[in-house]
Amino acid sequence: MSLRQKAIKLGVPYSTLLYRIKAGWDEKELSKKRPIVKKGYKICSICHQTKTYKHFYKRKTRNGYFSRCKECAKKTTPKGG
Repeated sequence: MSLRQKAIKLGVPYSTLLYRIKAGWDEKELSKKRPIVKKGYKICSICHQTKTYKHFYKRKTRNGYFSRCKECAKKTTPKGG
């Protein structure tokens, strides 16, 4: 089976499949898709919990909020900087 056929079978774009294979993803993870998040919610990049925007600090670029929730940002930010 060619990579293009495998991408179609797994339901992911060909370029995504190529990236995941080169990055060394496990065979079971190749067809993994991003979770659907409701409007007004965001997934924290550290704890991976879905939270409302009020749990994230504001940001002037991108979508307007940081990727870490306030709790995780406090835990990972060095003190006295």
